[in-house]
Amino acid sequence: MSAEITMTQSLQVVKGNVNLSWLPASGATVTMTGTRTSRIQQSIGFAAEEALQLGELSGALGYVMFKNLDATNYVEILTGTGGVKFCKLLAGETAGPFRLGSQVTAPYAQANTAAVLLDMWFVEA
Repeated sequence: MSAEITMTQSLQVVKGNVNLSWLPASGATVTMTGTRTSRIQQSIGFAAEEALQLGELSGALGYVMFKNLDATNYVEILTGTGGVKFCKLLAGETAGPFRLGSQVTAPYAQANTAAVLLDMWFVEA
């Protein structure tokens, strides 16, 4: 079977003289090459970066979504331990869905000021 994953995204900015919209007519569909997904909520501390729990994923990480469930503090996602920070989520923000690059095999995260609860969804693809 193909096209098991369907994604839709949009973005609209309205401020002052700026009025921009990116509203695609339809979502993207892609084939899921793996067989597993994992949705986990993890408390992410601020003292040191922490490995993200990936559940029972056995293949390459594919698509991800992140949501910072904290009301005050931000969290940053890293490519790995000591890696590059590639995503910053302010309080309540969501990122994704997007496909992780081939260098991201064991992502880490670190909160700012106080621990945050991070909602994560990983899909083998």
